[in-house]
Amino acid sequence: TTQGGSGGSSGEGEGGETPIQIAVGDAAGCVTLMSALLSPTHAHSGEGSEVAAGRRTLSIEVKEVHAGIVGEGKSVYCLLFAHQRDEERGGKEKDYLLVGGDSGELKAIDLTSAPHRILTLGNGRSHLSAIHGITAVPSSGGVVTCSKDYDLLYWKPVVHSDDHPFLVSSILRGHSHQVLCVCASASVVWSCGKDKTVRQWDVSVAVNMATQEEVQLRAEPIEGCSLKGDGKLLAVACDDRVVRLYRHATDTQHLKSLGGKSFVPPMFKNRPDYVPPPTFDGWVMFCCFSPFSPAPSSSLPASKGEWLLTGDSTGKVLVWHVQDDGRMVNANVRKEFKHDKYAACGDFTSNGRVCAVGSHSEVK
Repeated sequence: TTQGGSGGSSGEGEGGETPIQIAVGDAAGCVTLMSALLSPTHAHSGEGSEVAAGRRTLSIEVKEVHAGIVGEGKSVYCLLFAHQRDEERGGKEKDYLLVGGDSGELKAIDLTSAPHRILTLGNGRSHLSAIHGITAVPSSGGVVTCSKDYDLLYWKPVVHSDDHPFLVSSILRGHSHQVLCVCASASVVWSCGKDKTVRQWDVSVAVNMATQEEVQLRAEPIEGCSLKGDGKLLAVACDDRVVRLYRHATDTQHLKSLGGKSFVPPMFKNRPDYVPPPTFDGWVMFCCFSPFSPAPSSSLPASKGEWLLTGDSTGKVLVWHVQDDGRMVNANVRKEFKHDKYAACGDFTSNGRVCAVGSHSEVK
């Protein structure tokens, strides 16, 4: 997961540099914190090489490694940066990195303490099995986790507590198999998993209750989902090598399929200049929309949330440009990358200009 990269007067350093934080979790239970700096590159030439003005370079430095946070030899599956501000204590601010994995416990690394403290959240209440995903709920400042135990937990923020910054407020039940991914917009949460369904939850109804609306897709087991920043499109990554785009909760028919088997018209089959639509080479492991930030910064354009990052089980990574005019959705591949194996997860910086992808062998 990443944090920063928004640019603007508050997000840039001297010379227009943009600081970015990157956190990586692995199958050995380690969490690695990295600090990155996105710097502008000015036009120059020398010894036969030229660098175009306006391009930016990225330098990365490993800051700290936390081992065995979710248990020795247990995997880290999900990470999320979280920020809290306590107005009752003079606007005291806290930054956390939330960590979920095989243990079923939600951990928090207190990034504002020196040295960093490792907190176990929930005060005795946690998942019964591995935590697969975590997302922020913008309307409340809370988070939702999903698990192998078929349940979701809604964690409300407790800004005045230094030891328990998040506590379980409600249990969201309804899935009949492992829940693999969760995403949110305002107070509405989406979850999906191996029961081949996408479910919608409203966590604002009451403190200890949430309403649920089920959207039966009945396609293939669903590995991941992502909501476009403006809340108008939902992307669903499926095991049948397809990413499906839906308009909203009431849609039971998808608007568009990305990848999958492509139909080649007979008239194009023998044409050497024909380029078939892009496809995935394995089941789709994840999908991730770029953030939506309507206010442009001083040096970077606004992020319209129009990029979709996808990765499959062979290590193939596709970056799609998704355009939606309210009636029709168009999507085209703009970038393609290749990892050695399993492109398992990915994330964008807040300006949508830099993405990070983790596989079983490396992070790019």
